[in-house]
Amino acid sequence: MTMTVWNVHFGRRKLPIKVRKVLREGPRFMVIVDTQGKEHVLSEADFSPAEREKIKTGSVITLILAESVMTRIIDPPKVTKNIRKLILEAQNKVSGLFFVWACEHCGTAGYVEYEDGDDPQIIAGQVVLAHEKEAKEGCEIPLRIFDHRGMEQPDSELFLASRRVK
Repeated sequence: MTMTVWNVHFGRRKLPIKVRKVLREGPRFMVIVDTQGKEHVLSEADFSPAEREKIKTGSVITLILAESVMTRIIDPPKVTKNIRKLILEAQNKVSGLFFVWACEHCGTAGYVEYEDGDDPQIIAGQVVLAHEKEAKEGCEIPLRIFDHRGMEQPDSELFLASRRVK
């Protein structure tokens, strides 16, 4: 059995916030809302009772944040599961060469046909346009590209970058 060890260190950082509203006050805690709408629970470990009395609407306080990883979730991308199926589907429809593209952010995928000897920038443009037709609003996540054999193209980011430079 192998065990994964995550050697992640999150430092502490100061976060000055402005209090928009005090929601609740108790003998050992206080719940506030900052100007960004985030709730914060302040306990007597964070602020002494005398310091908490000074916190009112409009006050600026500095929080010391210490972050940590509580849990991890490994969620295999939905798109990767369907790549093999999409490649088989494209092989049945296309008699020549093609690239399959997949966007893990949008959950979209498709294929683009090309001829041997076609300019890589033109092919990249076709891939980008095909993704734009299916993409969610504002998606700019790099695409994963597979050739007609199902081999992922390790230089697909460079391939698409040549298109974005124009």
